[in-house]
Amino acid sequence: MDRDGRTALHKQCMEGETTGICDIIETMGREGFKQHLLQPDSFHLRPLHLACAQGHAATIEVLLNNLDPQTKYKASLQRDVCGRVPLHLSCLCGHPQGALTMLHQLDDRTIHEVILTKDHNGNNPFSLADKSFTSLFLSAALEQKMLDEHRSVKWLITVLSQRNKSGLSGFDYKELMEKNEKLLGYYADEFLIQDNTLGKNMFPMILVDIHDHDDIS
Repeated sequence: MDRDGRTALHKQCMEGETTGICDIIETMGREGFKQHLLQPDSFHLRPLHLACAQGHAATIEVLLNNLDPQTKYKASLQRDVCGRVPLHLSCLCGHPQGALTMLHQLDDRTIHEVILTKDHNGNNPFSLADKSFTSLFLSAALEQKMLDEHRSVKWLITVLSQRNKSGLSGFDYKELMEKNEKLLGYYADEFLIQDNTLGKNMFPMILVDIHDHDDIS
């Protein structure tokens, strides 16, 4: 375990090393693996959070494929210091395929809870996503027959119409983002790369309180 409380599994998930993860599972056994998967680091980030933040879809699939339904449910709803579940980080960091991979592994009840889970600022995962992410996610979901057209529209409206503690909804975020991107002169991708484990450098026009940790590796 390093100074940030991260185990070998945390590191392998952050780097997307699926072979290393499979070796860990084989060495620890399913029960040992389950305990390590649910173990938080100093920022309450679990290995699944890190895999989602980095967009390692294959890693997410390996992790969830080796869990029973009850542990999948628990892992998908664990929160970091900002109250964010792993799907928040997939959306925030712009990884639609990682988000889709995770949701494919969950049952309908868990999916419903995960997509409507709010962080400490009242944002559900898709409220933190940009317009491009939402479009790509829905297109892939339709193509893979995860959603039909009627369900996808109804679902999107339900999720994005939720308001956070500032009274803003996902629709408001999209409008704010489109109005301010050129004025501010930078885009999320350039900044999220610097620290995409906690969302430290998210869109500045989204009015949320981000915990600033300069020592995150």
